[in-house]
Amino acid sequence: MPKPKKPRKAQSTVSRPVLAREVFTELNATFYQDDPSEYLLTKIEALTLMLVADEILAPAYGADRKLGVANFGGMQAPSRAARERYVRTECVLLLHHSCETLLRLFFAHAEKQDCPWIGMAASSNFAQFKEKVAAAVDGGFDRDTVARVFLGGTSPRDASLHIDDEQFDEGVKAFQILLTVAGQTVLSESFLYNAAKHGLTIVESNTNFGLSAPDGRDIKLHSGPQLAYLHKPQSPGAKEGPEWHMSLTGTLPDRDIGVSVLVQRAVASLWDVARRRYLGQSGAIYLIATAAVNDAVFGAAVQAGQHVRTFTLELPKKDSAGEFLETAQQFAGPKIPPADEWTPGASATGPTWTRVALPARQRDKQIVSTSRRSLLPISPDWASRG
Repeated sequence: MPKPKKPRKAQSTVSRPVLAREVFTELNATFYQDDPSEYLLTKIEALTLMLVADEILAPAYGADRKLGVANFGGMQAPSRAARERYVRTECVLLLHHSCETLLRLFFAHAEKQDCPWIGMAASSNFAQFKEKVAAAVDGGFDRDTVARVFLGGTSPRDASLHIDDEQFDEGVKAFQILLTVAGQTVLSESFLYNAAKHGLTIVESNTNFGLSAPDGRDIKLHSGPQLAYLHKPQSPGAKEGPEWHMSLTGTLPDRDIGVSVLVQRAVASLWDVARRRYLGQSGAIYLIATAAVNDAVFGAAVQAGQHVRTFTLELPKKDSAGEFLETAQQFAGPKIPPADEWTPGASATGPTWTRVALPARQRDKQIVSTSRRSLLPISPDWASRG
């Protein structure tokens, strides 16, 4: 007998208050006073300091440090081995933080153009965010949207950039590749990021493994440091299949830092484009070479001979009789572009990026408010629209 349907809840006739659009101007003026690319750059610089020689780092570690009422005396610099382990782990956090920042800023500036800050704050459902990223990676990041967000217009003339069409299109393509790499990183390596971020549940190992070809040749798949971590589903987003796995992901800190530097340049460009649009300020954008993006993303893997990025094995299981069952294994490698799309080291023959002036246009000029009423306590006086 079918179950009786539950009665529908009566819909409330009380409408929610609507956010005052006058506040958007003040929010924009407040939001763009800071610059997230500055934070990313400082984080990259601080991290890479761990790589300098012991004799250079020792005096800095030996100096006293004060922060408010806290006083940290001098200390001995960590060993080279400890610093390298720290760099390998921290690079995972740096790369994922950079990639997620880039994607969230891009979507907010593409979809919530009247107030991107609101768009950023509204994106609180991570599952929905990943679905959006997956759709963009599968379908491709729209050329004109990317151009407007990172270069300030759909053409050099629209953006008021003193470059030719070929340079402009090259810059757009580089940002499209970078967004795709950021999306793939967030989607495919979320287990690694979560293990590193939440509780530091990663274990470093140094392994070598390969396969024997039918002709008797030994094929090397990986050699060097790896990060081991546990996860329940076999892969991010898997809804069925065996549970509980261990993955071993090869560490490539040179790749992680290289990609993070390019992401920092992309965020800096996005920010200056937004400052021009919302504050009427001139700035500059980065034109990044596509060869530089490919070298940063794939060059380290090629040089290290890392044909397998992640090796995933199912943890041993037993049946009801206590017998061990067969377990699954999976290899995932970097998708190296074919020779007609990328030549390793191609960026060495030209500039990695160039900085191009982004002058304020007439349509970007802001009218200074004479209102004495501010809607927010920290917004600049001129931004009031109350």
